[in-house]
Amino acid sequence: DTQGIVLLEAMACRTPVITLKDDAFAGVVLDKINGFVVSKQSEKQYAGKITKLFDNQALYNQMASEAENTARQYSEDLQAEKLIKIYQELIKQK
Repeated sequence: DTQGIVLLEAMACRTPVITLKDDAFAGVVLDKINGFVVSKQSEKQYAGKITKLFDNQALYNQMASEAENTARQYSEDLQAEKLIKIYQELIKQK
């Protein structure tokens, strides 16, 4: 998903995500904050991160809360407000 929509949907459901390092997700998935970012496509790396979350309930809960907070920043209402501000600025520049 090049726009990160699936990641945000998961985060809105309080699910920490594990993603491959990619500029498309920069600023959305914050490594060790609301999920994990792995540097290469490796089943071993992904499995290790999943195991870490399953083995540490406190870590999972903390990341789940941060994931939900991140998703809120991308709500439809907030995104619409940002778009309106951009349009207003463009209109002023005419």
